[in-house]
Amino acid sequence: MNKTNQKSKWMKASAQWLMAGCVLAGITSCQLRTIGDPDDQAHISIDIDWSLMDEDPTGMTVIFYPTDGSSPYSYVTNEVHHIERSLPDKDYDILIFNQSIPEFTTINFRGMDLLKTAEAYAPESTDKRSRLDRLYNINDGSRGYSDSGTMKPKTLGSATTSVSKPTRGYSDSGTMKPKPRVGSLSATIHVKGLGNAAAVNGALTAFASGTYLGTEAMSSVSLTQEMDQWSMTNANASIGTIHTQVGTFGLSPNIDYDYESPTRTESEMKYIESSEEDDFRNILYLNFLLKDFTYVSYRFDVTDYIKDYTTEAEIELVLDLGTDLEEYLELPDTGLPYSTTPVSVESWGDETVDQEITVE
Repeated sequence: MNKTNQKSKWMKASAQWLMAGCVLAGITSCQLRTIGDPDDQAHISIDIDWSLMDEDPTGMTVIFYPTDGSSPYSYVTNEVHHIERSLPDKDYDILIFNQSIPEFTTINFRGMDLLKTAEAYAPESTDKRSRLDRLYNINDGSRGYSDSGTMKPKTLGSATTSVSKPTRGYSDSGTMKPKPRVGSLSATIHVKGLGNAAAVNGALTAFASGTYLGTEAMSSVSLTQEMDQWSMTNANASIGTIHTQVGTFGLSPNIDYDYESPTRTESEMKYIESSEEDDFRNILYLNFLLKDFTYVSYRFDVTDYIKDYTTEAEIELVLDLGTDLEEYLELPDTGLPYSTTPVSVESWGDETVDQEITVE
């Protein structure tokens, strides 16, 4: 046997004994490094716990951000409970979220080249019709429907962590637990005379338009949450209810809770889609299409009545007006005629009921 073959057999046996020694000694780093790996590699092993979400995703995105500001390393994988990667020897911030970016139909992403700017946000609707136009839906003949997309609760979950090298060439491992970044906003309004209504839509202002995935801060840009899909319950009873639920990133950080909303008088009530308060107060707009094909509109400041039940695993916002059935919104028998060119912004005049709604 020549010396080359003897050396080869000796090296093979040594490698086998080394691997066996790792198993017997329980040295976990042996699972991350193999003989011949360069000394300037970071070997990162991460377990992912999706228990805060409603279900495990079918895929996930993992982005490793070098803390020196160099280009990140991004991976999309169908293995959602564990990932191992060998990367250049650097410190890393790590971002994980469910699915891949193209799979989100109602959420967009930007600033993903840096962790501090990585943002998920709600894109503007491509439906440019007014709320009254959408309520009547003159364009396609079907009433009470909007084709603008809305987010659904718990559609996005994310987590971040950091790993650093104590020495040149290192191994690091840990567990990440993504939490929901899209929560639910539910609104329930008690309405007398709901049997007069054929459809309803509206909007609620001063919500965060996005969330930063690295810092969990809300975007400072305010969003008006359109609400085109309402259910009507007990419409023919003395007092019925309308209810809707949509996805939301949370309340806008710009909300001014010390602001005193001016009292609106009967002569000031008119059809409007926006006001000066929309960026820093939660203004509820409601439009009812009545069965005689007229409409009535309402506008309320509900900033102080949105309950926030946000926890680690849940973003839940609740608005409930008229909870004891003695406080309710009252619809008239007839309202204002609908005009398409332009949308009517005339005063309610004599047809107006001076409407005040009290809440708990």
